[in-house]
Amino acid sequence: MSYRAYCRSCKCDFSGTRMFDLHRTGSHSHLWSPEREDGRRCLGVDEMTAKGWRLDGHGRWVDPTRIAEAHQNFRRRAAVREGALVPVG
Repeated sequence: MSYRAYCRSCKCDFSGTRMFDLHRTGSHSHLWSPEREDGRRCLGVDEMTAKGWRLDGHGRWVDPTRIAEAHQNFRRRAAVREGALVPVG
């Protein structure tokens, strides 16, 4: 397995640095503890699943919504390049 954005804290792999950053939550000023529940920590598997994230075929966490948006943007840019769409703005 090749790692894209591996978290040494929770041992999860992510499809990229954006997904890695999104899985971290809480205040940067302190770590999570029972006394400071707003501290910096990793999202749990149940929390990532509740966000609609899933594991891909390589065992990496991905957000299907972000993938669909990226595909749509790619198709739109390709259509503009081919002259099928006129860019707005």
